[in-house]
Amino acid sequence: MSEEEREALNRHLSQFANERNNTPVDDFLGLNPAQVHQLRSDPLGEGCVLRWRDDISEVVLDEIPALRIATELLNRLSTKEIKLTAKGNLPRATVRDLFLLGLAPEDRANFNVADIKSEDDTVMVTCVKLVLGDLGLTKKRQGKLSLTAKGKKALKQPRKVLLKDLFTKTTKAFNLAFYVGWGFVDDDETHIIQENVGFALYTLLQLGKEWRPIDAYAEAFLVAFPAVLGEFSDSPYRSREEKVVADFNSRFTQRLFPWYGLLRQRGEYAVKGDNREVMATDLCRALFEVDTEARAPETDADVDTQIRSALFDAETGGSSWTAAGTDPEIQKHFHEQIRAFHSKENEVGRITVGSLMAGIETVDPDSLTDEEAAIPLVGELAQAMADRGVFFPPPAHVPPILLYRFMVTDLLAHEIPRPSPTMPAFIPFESVATDLPIPSETAWAAESLLAYLFTLDRPLPKDAFSPTMRLGDRVVPRAEALAHADRWRGKWSSIRPLSFGLGPVEPGEDGVVFQFVQVSYEATDHQGKMTLFDGPGTVQLAPSEEGWLIQGGTFEGFGF
Repeated sequence: MSEEEREALNRHLSQFANERNNTPVDDFLGLNPAQVHQLRSDPLGEGCVLRWRDDISEVVLDEIPALRIATELLNRLSTKEIKLTAKGNLPRATVRDLFLLGLAPEDRANFNVADIKSEDDTVMVTCVKLVLGDLGLTKKRQGKLSLTAKGKKALKQPRKVLLKDLFTKTTKAFNLAFYVGWGFVDDDETHIIQENVGFALYTLLQLGKEWRPIDAYAEAFLVAFPAVLGEFSDSPYRSREEKVVADFNSRFTQRLFPWYGLLRQRGEYAVKGDNREVMATDLCRALFEVDTEARAPETDADVDTQIRSALFDAETGGSSWTAAGTDPEIQKHFHEQIRAFHSKENEVGRITVGSLMAGIETVDPDSLTDEEAAIPLVGELAQAMADRGVFFPPPAHVPPILLYRFMVTDLLAHEIPRPSPTMPAFIPFESVATDLPIPSETAWAAESLLAYLFTLDRPLPKDAFSPTMRLGDRVVPRAEALAHADRWRGKWSSIRPLSFGLGPVEPGEDGVVFQFVQVSYEATDHQGKMTLFDGPGTVQLAPSEEGWLIQGGTFEGFGF
């Protein structure tokens, strides 16, 4: 290819990658996956689309129920310790005073304080008390609650500092489904909803500009994160969807948001015919703002990952891309595999792809004017190479004429180890176009499945797999599928990967199917018997706000 043609291909690929990474998604209420990932990993942090306002006034701070309770409790402790009950609760009189502070002024006159008989009757007061302890502002000793030196310092700081600490700790350290009372949520396995508090708050700001049914926000969350269904099971009384809505409402619309004065409600609850509606308050918009142009900054860990890739590229003369957040051990594992592969290449010598294509006629790319006409030419040339032991999966995102020009020029001139029936050559597009940036998140996720399964001394990373997975002809919870994989891994004392070849990506039911034209490995059982496995494979991938999650996979010797 000429320099001008290479630049045109480079521009096309750069545009493709940029559009894919920054395209808003309707299910995310207009955000792109990178922004949703930031909302989950660092809500309200630097570069997040949702952030605290800089101009929060003292008048606004006065209106926040949880902050009023926290400030009052700290002030009382600054004068003297509070003796706790035998159960460790605050005294009834203190609880009642704090609870009334959490009510709006217009509600206090209508509330019968006698209904509060102990701290167990008010989750909000309990939450504030526990969170202040987690922040290190209070301590319990010998049946008394007292203020720490850090707590005394907190009282001298601006109240918005306490507000931010209180809100962040509440969402990260306190189980907002505490004392829910329905008894169908396994809190040890239910993570997705509360981990995405940032998106829940963004949903309130976006949809809460007008009155909506109380379930509307939970339903929008379910559209954005359908994987949450995998954390619940159906029951004779409630579907998984109903459980998700109830869990979301218990954590956010009935607890967190009212505790911080973020929503208002009208209507009444009834087992049948619930007509409650909610919307965001002016206080909510006085505390938070949305900037859809915000982008997450690059972290030191991301820089280290790319430095390792750059050093490896300099060593091998290639070009690679590694996703942000990649486990350094996994990255090292694949680098070692590639080094081993290259060492074999050097032993057998190298030839050009074109030298294997004697008798194969090609068409002058300059004669092509119709993209449709170039499609069969690409397929025929790729098949001719495959017949000779050279596998090149044509990338679907490159225009056919430009791709065919690339194949009859750069690809045919590309040097490879001489292929053999037992060791064919696999040529990913990016291994030839080494100066073209083609981040492949699906390739990384698919390759990671092999690394996870073959690295026997490391547990399977739960977060890399979809909450619901395919096992045979069934869809099962992640735990069941991973238990199946662990049983397979338990059969072997060691697994040595030999080679693998990337294939095309095809649309799947819930995401994509990434194909391997070859997965080759040696597995040794506990009696010392070694078995060679070699054949094609597939990996099912499901999209998530963090990239791609493994949903299933099959290759010679193994299958979900």
